[in-house]
Amino acid sequence: IIMAKQAGGPKRDAPAAMDED
Repeated sequence: IIMAKQAGGPKRDAPAAMDED
C-alpha cells in the first residue's frame, strides 16, 4: 500500500491518508 501511495502521490497531498490507506 505504501508503495502504491508513493507512486500515486496522494501521500504528498495528505500524509495522513497514506497511513490510513
